Amino acid sequence: EREVEEMTNEELFKYKNASAKYFTDNKQSLAKAVAKQDEAKIKEINDRVAEREVKLALVNKKLGIQTK
Repeated sequence: EREVEEMTNEELFKYKNASAKYFTDNKQSLAKAVAKQDEAKIKEINDRVAEREVKLALVNKKLGIQTK
């Protein structure tokens, strides 16, 4: 939370805009890990994505953007 609070509006928008590509890239990595049945990699990717989703929610909240 502190990290998001210290971000400028420009940084907040950059983070928000970069998140779409981040999620797409991780979805592709996750598909590869699932195909290889690499449980450690699957967990690592899911943890990273979950962390990003939480931070993105905080960014959206600070920007005043309503999400579902």
